[in-house]
Amino acid sequence: MLSAEENDLLCRVEGDAPMGALMRRHWIPACMSEEVAASDGPPVRVRLLGEDLVAFRDSLGRLGVVDEHCPHRRASLALGRNEECGLRCLYHGWKIDVEGNVVDRPSEIYEGDRAPKPVKQKAYPSREAGGFVWVWMGPPDQIREFEPGCQPDCYRAMSGSLPSLRISKAAALELDAFEHLRAAPLLPCITLRDHAGSDRVVGE
Repeated sequence: MLSAEENDLLCRVEGDAPMGALMRRHWIPACMSEEVAASDGPPVRVRLLGEDLVAFRDSLGRLGVVDEHCPHRRASLALGRNEECGLRCLYHGWKIDVEGNVVDRPSEIYEGDRAPKPVKQKAYPSREAGGFVWVWMGPPDQIREFEPGCQPDCYRAMSGSLPSLRISKAAALELDAFEHLRAAPLLPCITLRDHAGSDRVVGE
């Protein structure tokens, strides 16, 4: 039986929690690609490692994953308009692009000494593979090469449900599912690679 302290060590992922710091050293699935399939489509709320984010696809088809709250008055960008290569806040019209740059601030003077200073919204690098949008939430100078899954679609299974489980419990259930591949000789072997780079073959 784990103590309360040990349980928190394994399950807490917010802020500087050790498990959260570990998970930030990996690419994390944020949402399904089909949820942000349309350019200039509605943004999608995402909550990862205790952070409220929004994912969206801009007019050029580029993916963005940024802090949900507008840097001006903290209104939710999940309610914003996705238009002309940016997500526009419905409160005062600030517009943020996929890299987190605030590219438009209506009603502000942009000339001379009164020109506003640049504002940057928190944004995370994102990639798309296997039907998912993946984000890197770790230090930018430690970003790992993105390694998309190479299994054909017929070997993939995706779920759109978000069960109310702690992340460690959800991970344990996933590993349990992989272990049961041993009893399914018709399914292909799956190689799992841990954070140390060691391979473990499941299903042989």
